[in-house]
Amino acid sequence: MSLSPGGDLSLSDDLFLVAHCDRSGRPRLHPLVCGVALGGGLLGEMLLAGQLGVAEGRIHLLSPLPPEDRTCRALFEALAVEPHRNLRAWLDFLSRSATAAVASRLVVSGRVVPVHYRRGLLGRGTAY
Repeated sequence: MSLSPGGDLSLSDDLFLVAHCDRSGRPRLHPLVCGVALGGGLLGEMLLAGQLGVAEGRIHLLSPLPPEDRTCRALFEALAVEPHRNLRAWLDFLSRSATAAVASRLVVSGRVVPVHYRRGLLGRGTAY
């Protein structure tokens, strides 16, 4: 599914690119905020594709077939086996992994390149 004017990026891909500086590649948002937003973006992609619905704060799978995209497919499969489908709980869960998942999807597609940098004496970071 494509939601960007250019016609080739998904909702969460566009959000990832907006949330990171064009020049340095470093995040513009706090990691938790970025994670929640990208988790919501992944759920939004599936919602717009008709894979799931949201009612009364709960996620409902609408299709027995998983999405073609590998990132959304992994999320679909996790939702399918988990009986607890509270939207808030899933956003909290996704906030920890969505940034890395979307970044990986963009790296595989060739849209971004990871650049590892040192932050202080022992710290490390990754910019895209």
